[in-house]
Amino acid sequence: RLSLPPEFTKESSAVLIKVGDSASERQILESTFLSKHPKEVPGLSIPVSIVVEAIETLNENQAEIRLKSDQLALFVVLTTRAQGRFSENAFILRPMETKSILFVP
Repeated sequence: RLSLPPEFTKESSAVLIKVGDSASERQILESTFLSKHPKEVPGLSIPVSIVVEAIETLNENQAEIRLKSDQLALFVVLTTRAQGRFSENAFILRPMETKSILFVP
């Protein structure tokens, strides 16, 4: 069943869509839908500050990187000279949201 949040109107420029299994309360998918081209979304011309809140070594094979942004940041890309990959890349970071990304060598 799909239901839109009450604050969604045709003037909304971004909508967060979460799909989950209500029986297990497990989230299956999360996606942000932009109803306009990125250059037309209000507030995107504001400089964005993304802060690395922490980098924590989980074990010899993984590290967790926690990021936070003061504004909506589209298509955030992480790069490194180290050999490995990030669990997510080119993601959307919402204002004041802390996002955890895993680095796997």
